Amino acid sequence: MAEIRIENITKTFGETQVLNNISFQAPDGHFVSLLGPSGCGKTTLLRIIAGLEYADSGRVLVGGKDITAVPVEKRNIGVVFQNYALIPHMTVFHNIAYGLKLRKMDKNEITKRVREYIALVGLEGLEDRKVPQLSGGQQQRVALARALIIQPPILLLDEPLSALDRKIRGEMQYEIRRIQRQTGITTVFVTHDQEEAMTMSDEILLLHNGNVEQMDTPEKLYNNPSSLYASDFLGKANTLDAVLEGEKGAWRVTGNGWSFPVREKEGFAPGQKVCVAIRGEQITMHRKPGEDFFPAKVESVIFTGEVCRIQAGLGGDTLAIACINVDAEGLRPGDEIYLHIPKEKIHYFSR
Repeated sequence: MAEIRIENITKTFGETQVLNNISFQAPDGHFVSLLGPSGCGKTTLLRIIAGLEYADSGRVLVGGKDITAVPVEKRNIGVVFQNYALIPHMTVFHNIAYGLKLRKMDKNEITKRVREYIALVGLEGLEDRKVPQLSGGQQQRVALARALIIQPPILLLDEPLSALDRKIRGEMQYEIRRIQRQTGITTVFVTHDQEEAMTMSDEILLLHNGNVEQMDTPEKLYNNPSSLYASDFLGKANTLDAVLEGEKGAWRVTGNGWSFPVREKEGFAPGQKVCVAIRGEQITMHRKPGEDFFPAKVESVIFTGEVCRIQAGLGGDTLAIACINVDAEGLRPGDEIYLHIPKEKIHYFSR
């Protein structure tokens, strides 16, 4: 297996710059997701790693070897596309064996290795079925086995779960992660789905308009976003306009009828206008007042099953709060509640 290193990749199509000086590293054996909305450049970046596109500038290194100018057919990289690109008239066995046959491997060795990978992806008993006879999840497993059987140094996945229904997609998230861990292959996964990225990744590279917004572990990216965009793309955050107030050691953000203590940050000063980001599930709700609790009034309560979503008026603004349903039992619009938000969970950014 191998480390992937991307250095200063830039790509334009016509007058549109799709990637702007992108650099990142996927350590050996790690699962890295390229996350972002449509048009942010994530698929183009994956195609450049695969050799299906060439960058205007920059380098692609795999295992320390510069493969920037190596043709796609000589890169020996495993790729699973969004549409799987399976051969419909072939059986599961022959689809998986296809890459080994192109490499003119011994027939007995092909049979042995195909059986190993059929077991790895959980397709035992389906060897003789053709592609149209398979479910979407089974087709996805065939595509994954076909990509892995050539034993590539790295694996690239281009939104392979987007065509599956919600239940199967959830199951395949765990299956792909299990197989990746079992094989230890360095993997880059393209997705626009934040839940997929959070569930499957060692690190997430968040892209925005062709630029790296932030790269971090899922936990750090979610709990310590470096920008307003990052805080709002990964999970929906409450965003409020405010002004920084206070003296050294005791800063607050003050908005429209509310004020919260916050941590000091370099590059900011009292009197500065900021945008505050607070995640709804990081707000704790109480029925009685307490120290550092802020009064609010319930505007609506929406039951979604395990979670309740509450809209609460705080001064002249509204906060969206998420809590387990038992904590919201009996709440009605107009009820007064008291909110507590740890200052380390209140993020603010320059306006």
